[in-house]
Amino acid sequence: MAGNAPDLDPLDEAAVNAVREAGLGDIAAADSLDALKAVRAALLGDQAPLVTANRTIGSLEPSKRGLAGKNLGQARKALTEALEARKEVLAAEHEAR
Repeated sequence: MAGNAPDLDPLDEAAVNAVREAGLGDIAAADSLDALKAVRAALLGDQAPLVTANRTIGSLEPSKRGLAGKNLGQARKALTEALEARKEVLAAEHEAR
């Protein structure tokens, strides 16, 4: 699962994008609401790489904080939107059964 990237550097745009892309794959692969809930926890929970990386922004030089915040914010936004969209699809499929 994408949530297992240790010590993600918020300034490393390629690494942040890799976590985002892997997360989008995990979201697309979720085949139930319960599976999606687990994916959400792995991607956006307290121990998720994007979340732990976000906590390090304050320790960066002030001139680098904006870029770090932008990198992480864009990734979180993409994942949050994908999670919501997938939740709607899975909920509709569940209702149809």
